[in-house]
Amino acid sequence: MALLWGAAQATGQSTRDGFAEMLPVFTSGMHTGKHLLYQHEKFVAWIDAKGWLRVQPLDGGKPAGRAFSCLTVEPYYNDKGTTVARPMQRFQDVSAPAVLPASGGKFRLKGRLEENIPFVAEYTFSGNIIKATGGCQDHPSTKPPTNFRLLTRFAPTHSFPQGTPLEKIEAATRGLFVEVIPVGAGGQKIVYPYSVALPSLYGPYTLMTARGAFGPRVITFKPTGKEGRLHGYIYAGFCPYQGWCVQYITQGKRINLSQNEATMIIE
Repeated sequence: MALLWGAAQATGQSTRDGFAEMLPVFTSGMHTGKHLLYQHEKFVAWIDAKGWLRVQPLDGGKPAGRAFSCLTVEPYYNDKGTTVARPMQRFQDVSAPAVLPASGGKFRLKGRLEENIPFVAEYTFSGNIIKATGGCQDHPSTKPPTNFRLLTRFAPTHSFPQGTPLEKIEAATRGLFVEVIPVGAGGQKIVYPYSVALPSLYGPYTLMTARGAFGPRVITFKPTGKEGRLHGYIYAGFCPYQGWCVQYITQGKRINLSQNEATMIIE
């Protein structure tokens, strides 16, 4: 894979026993604060110092809607059923900051989660498509077991004062939708307007789409791996304009990148 290397790179990263606590980033110029950058006519994507993938849809070279974040999240369930995260703590085999060529390429993120659990996440950039795969490997003594997630978080699009009439909210969010196709639904699509409060948005789904919140750009997610499941998340009683998530969930017993893959298409 060919990379275009930047001249300005971060130095002095905290490294111990072959691990870095943060990824090095460009320290000057138009790529400041970024570890990896990929540019397409419909979006720009970058990896930051924390290892988060961030995506900004574009329309005519200008931002369309708010950038959204793709996090490597490693939650488990405690005895009371509450979701708690085993976050990424250290990175291994860290490369220098780079810009991917227009033809795309792969980026691998490797390291340790909390409790010294190994993990790997890999992103493949090609045209208007980003493919993500990942996993972790619990220790035999790890309790509760990890349930590995690649998560995309959409920020709120609007903020309305308390008591705003529904018709005003509907008018302001007209044309913004979350679209899903549930597993086993025979391809039948369900459309949720951004103004409608949802009891849940869990799934599993064969497809999830964000439409209208990014100008002409349509963001579609598909599970393309054999082990993982595509789910959504929104707080019960909340509306999509208040923010929502797409989650690709897989087991944490072993790292098997050939079996776990989610695909994001930006059209």
